[in-house]
Amino acid sequence: MHIYIITVIIYFTLHTNIPKTWVRPKQAAEFLGVSTQTLKHWADRGYVPCTRNENGHRYFDPDVLEEIWLVLTVTDDEFEQMLKITA
Repeated sequence: MHIYIITVIIYFTLHTNIPKTWVRPKQAAEFLGVSTQTLKHWADRGYVPCTRNENGHRYFDPDVLEEIWLVLTVTDDEFEQMLKITA
């Protein structure tokens, strides 16, 4: 369920915002509370969008990271409450 929500958030974020500042993997992983390897794995699978520079280094959009953080930290009860509000 969380992966589906993250995918929807990423779709709308990528199609409505142009990122101004990109974040390195270590900073992004610390912000999300996951390891750098986990974040890179998510990026490779397409769960978290990233861009690569000419040397192949990943960079992440902080706006997308913030939205993913919100999804990862919401409890099941909070999520159900949000669904009731939007219904």
